[in-house]
Amino acid sequence: MWLGLRVLLASRSDLAAQAEEALHETTRLLILGTCAVCIACYGLIAVTPWWTAHVPGIWLTCICYGATCLLALRLLPRSILAAQSVWLAGLTFSVALSANIHHAPAVAILLVLVPMAAALTIGWPAAVLVEAAVAVLAWSPLVGLASQASTSVGSFPAVVTVAGALSAALGWGTAQAMARIVHWAVRSWDQACATTEEVRNQRLEMKQVQEDLILANQELSRLSDKLKQMWQIAQEARQAKAEFVANVSHELRTPLNMIIGFAELMTNAPRVYGRSLPPTLLADIDAIHANAQHLARLVDDILDLSQVEAGRMALSKAWASLTAIIEEAVHEVRPLYDSKRLYVRVDVPADAPQVYCDATRIRQVLLNLLSNAGRFMEHGGAHIRAEWEPDQVVVSVSDTGPGIPAEEVSRLFQPFSQLDGSIRRRHAGSGLGLCISKQFVEMHGGRIWLESELGKGTTFHFSLPTGLPLAEPAAEDAAATRFLSAEAEFRVRTRRFKAPLPQSMPRLVVVERGQELSRLLKRYLEDVQVERIEGTRQALEMVREVPVSAVLVNGFCDGDLPSLDRGLARLPGAPPVITCWLAGDDLVARDLGIARYLPKPVTRRQLLSSIEAIGTPVRTILLVDDEPEVLRLFTRMLYSGERRYRVLRATTGARALHLLRSEKPDVVILDLVMPEVDGLQLLHEKAEDPAIERIPVIAVSAKGLSAGPMRSDRIAITSYGGVPLADLLACVRIVAGIGREADAVPRKV
Repeated sequence: MWLGLRVLLASRSDLAAQAEEALHETTRLLILGTCAVCIACYGLIAVTPWWTAHVPGIWLTCICYGATCLLALRLLPRSILAAQSVWLAGLTFSVALSANIHHAPAVAILLVLVPMAAALTIGWPAAVLVEAAVAVLAWSPLVGLASQASTSVGSFPAVVTVAGALSAALGWGTAQAMARIVHWAVRSWDQACATTEEVRNQRLEMKQVQEDLILANQELSRLSDKLKQMWQIAQEARQAKAEFVANVSHELRTPLNMIIGFAELMTNAPRVYGRSLPPTLLADIDAIHANAQHLARLVDDILDLSQVEAGRMALSKAWASLTAIIEEAVHEVRPLYDSKRLYVRVDVPADAPQVYCDATRIRQVLLNLLSNAGRFMEHGGAHIRAEWEPDQVVVSVSDTGPGIPAEEVSRLFQPFSQLDGSIRRRHAGSGLGLCISKQFVEMHGGRIWLESELGKGTTFHFSLPTGLPLAEPAAEDAAATRFLSAEAEFRVRTRRFKAPLPQSMPRLVVVERGQELSRLLKRYLEDVQVERIEGTRQALEMVREVPVSAVLVNGFCDGDLPSLDRGLARLPGAPPVITCWLAGDDLVARDLGIARYLPKPVTRRQLLSSIEAIGTPVRTILLVDDEPEVLRLFTRMLYSGERRYRVLRATTGARALHLLRSEKPDVVILDLVMPEVDGLQLLHEKAEDPAIERIPVIAVSAKGLSAGPMRSDRIAITSYGGVPLADLLACVRIVAGIGREADAVPRKV
């Protein structure tokens, strides 16, 4: 057993030391245990009469076995094999000696157990040797077991020999089983160690991953904070961009107004300058006028692009003739094509149906495509086609220009992108036309693309939906809206209903003095019928006569809101009332006491027609502007007319108030943006003075009266049937911005 363990654990130094220590302890306990058993047996014998007759033999046996055990215990620390060998030899000799001295063959039966002990402790070689010793002792005449047992037991040595062999075999089998158990235990130990090591490595790896995740989360938190800062910076940059665009609107349009106004005045009314101007000078002035108009269009393009990107560009859709739109665009580009001897051909069916679109924006798309084609072509011309498909119309503009390389197509619709990006490029342009055209087409729900081949020309295509989108009715709604008749027999439908279902358009009643709210609703809500009414009494009458989804009341309205509220409260199924406060330029102008509002650049015709539209005789006109050039321009425009006006001029608001009170002019032409006392303050002081409050004012400015994007600073909703809790929570979420980012609200354009 010990040798087998040494061989099994030879490669496992850690387990071998522990196993050897266990064997030492087991051998010690075995030696001491057999010695204790021997002492106990002789103690029991000492109380019997047999003891007194065999005292010398008993002491001899005890002394021999005790000496053997002491020797084995002494050898045990040095060698387990030697200690076990001495112990087995002493045990065998003591049993044989006791059987011989006491003439008790039955004691010799204990020799049978010695081969088993040898097989269990040392191994099968020791068991064989011990079994041979037992056989020799059993048959040896020196011991005399055969002569002693032959008379009583028969062939006693043979029994001892065979029993010893069986016990040796039993011990060897038990040792093998124990060896297998130890082998399984060692293998399980190895597997457990491997598993433990793997678990330890996994825990280490998980700890490292946890540390990495903590670091990553910390970095992510820092990046999130940085992102919030960058988002705030982007918001500020966006606001700065909007303010910049607004300032550009004022700072560019004001000098453009000077250039275009003087050039137009010199061209159309040269008599203002006292004598006829030379033709060469008029030609130069006409060139200045044309380039200034081109610059004004460029400013308008930049403003349009900024409004589209900001989501504030709205479409005024209506049923329009595509043929008329194409003819208007061709008429505007005809001078360019005629100057280069190019042709423009239109291929549109005479009975072409109308298209639901913003005619102004689609005409601008066609103008951009035709203008680009005309600038790049040297010979040939352009061909416009329109082809109707079941749900859309595709408009194509083909030219005979040089074509576009394939690698340049991807950036053609980007802002400020041109094929020739050099400063000394041959063909003029801002690079915004195609970008804006793409935005306008996509706002209509269509798309724009091109086909080009170098040396053979380019064809631009864009598609537009041909009608209003019809919402697919729900199954229960479709079942409920089918016609019911008491006499009609019900038949199960085996196919889908293909005829278009009638769609009832929701109706909104808008109560307001101006048209700002109703105009915005018509632009943004395409599938809603909007009815504008100026008084609350008419709104109540309409609600009684026709179905109304909601009543919207602009704060700038004429009427009694409490009476409307009382009237609707008495009606069954009354629609909700939404009260807001939205003011446009016309309402602000009316509240400020402004008769007309003219955005810059102001032409001579606009200025003179605005004065004539006052409706009262005008003799004295007060011009108020902080820029002397503008005063000189407007003075020249007024003198160029058929009527002779007396013109007063003021460069400050204080001077204008003094002239208003002293001269009492018939009309005031006022610039709203001035230093110190601006136009709005002047209007406020004018309204508080009864002597001058009725003098009409024509306001002139590059900025709108309601600066910035239109918005309502208050809103109230009254529902006479009560508001469900789900709708109330949804309203709270929308208004409070819960569950969404501040700018994540989708905008309909």
